[in-house]
Amino acid sequence: MNKTKLITTLLLTVSISAASPMVFAATTTQPKLAINNNEITLKQPIEIRKGVSYLPLRSLTEQMNFKVLYNNTQKEIEILQPNLKVTFVMGMKEAEVNGKKVKMSEAPFTQKGITYIPLRFVSEVMNANIKWDQDSKKITITDNKSLKLFVDGGNSMWHSTVNGQIWLYKKGKIIELAKSDIKEFVNPKITLKRVNDSSYILDIDDEHASHFTFFRNKQQFLVSSEMVTKQTSQSYQGTYNSSEFEIDGSNNINYLSDGKMIYIIGSDGKVSDEYDVEDITGQEGPFIIEYFRDDLLFVRSYKTLQLTLVDLEKKTSDLLYKSLLSKEEQKYWDETLGDTFDNLYRTSLLKLTKYNGKTFDFSYLSTVNGEKKTISYTSK
Repeated sequence: MNKTKLITTLLLTVSISAASPMVFAATTTQPKLAINNNEITLKQPIEIRKGVSYLPLRSLTEQMNFKVLYNNTQKEIEILQPNLKVTFVMGMKEAEVNGKKVKMSEAPFTQKGITYIPLRFVSEVMNANIKWDQDSKKITITDNKSLKLFVDGGNSMWHSTVNGQIWLYKKGKIIELAKSDIKEFVNPKITLKRVNDSSYILDIDDEHASHFTFFRNKQQFLVSSEMVTKQTSQSYQGTYNSSEFEIDGSNNINYLSDGKMIYIIGSDGKVSDEYDVEDITGQEGPFIIEYFRDDLLFVRSYKTLQLTLVDLEKKTSDLLYKSLLSKEEQKYWDETLGDTFDNLYRTSLLKLTKYNGKTFDFSYLSTVNGEKKTISYTSK
């Protein structure tokens, strides 16, 4: 009998606590695994040694929303979640949980570069409940934390689906920030933008599509000395991808926006100026900020998607299709204003393609003859 078949036919006994033993009866197949009611397939199989079940650490922690840090030199591993820090050394039957030493009945081990932890470790140290269903041959793990971990590049964030609380992992620490207005993110882009040595802006931008509808939830936090001093949120639901209208060029401006108000953040980490875009443009928000610099910005109302120039110094605006297009083309836009569900409407809009000082170049599809055109505009 080969090793794999021998392992899968062993009788497995796991004691979740001294008073509550759990017996996994003999099976010829790998046990099924469900985490928080979601049945999953691990990238590596469950290992069984001397009647003890071991789970692959990385696959398990990914599903349970833990962040894992490896110190290969010291063979030390950290498992992190808000309010929980577990540290252990490979081959040792001892772990440190939130600074307190805890004895383990079995030691973690590494096999072919994969770290395995005993199933009992999941309940005793990671605070999860474990159940075994003999009929279905299924292990069910429930952690009851309702946390989701999102990793984007070098940034990691936890989000509570119960109350919207957000935690950020930064420079080796988990920082509790604030509650977001959004109860669920799907695939957020997480950006940290430095303001000064003690201040930064956390930008969480989540845009996804479902059933031919686009959803966008955006949260911004101004953080100073690890305390949230201001936060904004905006949401969109509609027939187009709003981020397709945003272009690069605003990286030198530190700001927060709820889609209607814009708050400029000074080098001291405080709000230095603010602009009411609805008031300046006379249009209904919220707005997509397409391009932003010190003296002006281009915005589009979600309602019409028409490009508008905002002069921040004079606090005036210019609805560009009325300034740049022919009267015949203007008439078309006047009659169809707001038909954003129409693909022809969206593809015919003015689009900023080039900018140099006060001169801006735009492309658009003529609504008169269908030709693609370019036009320039010089701000005053």
